[in-house]
Order: sequence, then structure tokens, then C-alpha cells
Amino acid sequence: MHEKSATLLIKAPRAAVWEALTSPPIIERYFFGTVLKTDWRVASPMLFSGTYQGRTYEDHGTVLTFAPPTSLSYSYWSSFSETEDRPDTRLIVGYFLEDDGESTHLTVTTSNCATEEQAQHSVETWQVVLNGLKALLETTPQPPA
Repeated sequence: MHEKSATLLIKAPRAAVWEALTSPPIIERYFFGTVLKTDWRVASPMLFSGTYQGRTYEDHGTVLTFAPPTSLSYSYWSSFSETEDRPDTRLIVGYFLEDDGESTHLTVTTSNCATEEQAQHSVETWQVVLNGLKALLETTPQPPA
């Protein structure tokens, strides 16, 4: 199996980045309009839905870890993958946050990719998402840490 990571330095406190990664109304603003439903408890289901490039999607996942405000992970299956949704073939997405002065270093890792091409596509998509997150957080006033 293959794994790739996308990293970014965001000029915002870790608490603000964490909130943006876990708050469904904020996620919808930078993640292609995705509506996320979950309670963030380990083993709880996740439902990602929306419309992307004119296609409606309903993706699924399961919360694997949740350790505020430093890391979380979940399994993920995309309806765009055109594969059967099976636990053993779901991607594993992990978010890792570290303080870097007044900024936050964010790494998103996707593992359990079947091919190098799938891993590369995933990291390219994450770079777009993370750039949207960075733009949102760096242009929105943040409360003091």
C-alpha cells in the first residue's frame, strides 16, 4: 500500500486550525462545499456529501482517532472511486498539528492507497484543500491564543 503527505504552515493558532478541521460549517467553506456529519467519537460514522463538478456524492468514513488539538484520523471511501466500500480498502486520512511560533504546521497523510497514482492524486487534492483552509484562516481575524 502507498502513502503520501501534504504539509502547510498556516499563520493561525493551533486552536483555530483545529476548529476549522473539525467544525462542519467551517469545513463546508473550504472543502469543496462538503457537508460533514459526525460526532467525532472514535468508531463513529462519518458522512461527507455534496455536489462536485456537477456530480452529487455521498462518501463514508469512520473516526479512528481523535486527540484534540493535535491529531485525528479516519477511514474514508469516496463514491467517485467507483469501487466497493469495504473497510479493508478505505483510505486512512490523518491530520497532525504542531505549533510553530504564532503559526501552525499542518500535515495531512493519506495511507492505504492501492497505487502510487492514487496516493499522488490524493496529495494533490489535499494541497488544494489545504490552500483553501490557509486562505480562509489567514484572512479571517483570529482571537488571541
